[in-house]
Formats: sequence, C-alpha cells, structure tokens
Amino acid sequence: MEMNKALIDCMQLLRRRVRNEQGIDIHLHQPDAVEALLMASRTSREPQTYQLGERLAQLIEKDQPSASAVLKAHREQESPPDNLRVRIYRGQRVLG
Repeated sequence: MEMNKALIDCMQLLRRRVRNEQGIDIHLHQPDAVEALLMASRTSREPQTYQLGERLAQLIEKDQPSASAVLKAHREQESPPDNLRVRIYRGQRVLG
C-alpha cells in the first residue's frame, strides 16, 4: 500500500484519538497498523473517532482495491457490548 499525505495525516489523527480515548498505543510502522486503527475506531464510543475510521477506510479503498475484505469486515461487524474493552497487545486484539 502506498502512503500519501492524506492517508498518513488521517492515521496520525486517528492514532492520537485512539490513544487518548482507549489507551491503545498503535505505531504507524506496525505491519497491521491500518487494521488495528480500523478496529479501534469501530469500538470507539466517540462519533469523531468513528468518522475518522471511516475516512481512513475510504482512503485505503481508493489506494488499494484489494483492501475491500478488510473494509467489509470493518463495516459488517457488530459493535461490541458497552462493557467490553478491546486492547492491542503485541499486535493482537485482546478482549476484556
């Protein structure tokens, strides 16, 4: 995937919001950074964070049509219950 300024700016904004809201520290150099950001935005209760996740998904879709599987999973998954917390530990999702 080719990184452009709009994509990186969106990822940085989303990364900051996710870190402040959920305490999840996602580094942009991680191989699964985009997927982790999308997952974290989906679990957020803040509408601005969710919208940034949708914006990131749109930017990826423009850049890489093969990412449609990730986007489809991002949009189709149900929102988790309110008491469920999702964290990223060593690149893996941890529920609880």
